[in-house]
Amino acid sequence: MINTIRYSSQKAVEKDGRKLTIPVKPQSVLNEMGAFIQVTITHPRIIQEEFKRLGKKIPSISINALIDTGASGTVVTPKVSEV
Repeated sequence: MINTIRYSSQKAVEKDGRKLTIPVKPQSVLNEMGAFIQVTITHPRIIQEEFKRLGKKIPSISINALIDTGASGTVVTPKVSEV
């Protein structure tokens, strides 16, 4: 059996060659995936103002981030930091 949990309250299950979508309690998603929130990362305000002054679009990226209450720092991948 293959299980895939998305960031929702449904679970895709494949059993005996059949694909099913079943409801999942939010607590189960939290237990299996962790605490995720959607965040938008962009440049500091002073740099945003320069983009605006030049008539350019302010780059940003929206991603799902894991909340780690025991973490002592924040980490993003190089791809995210290239925005």
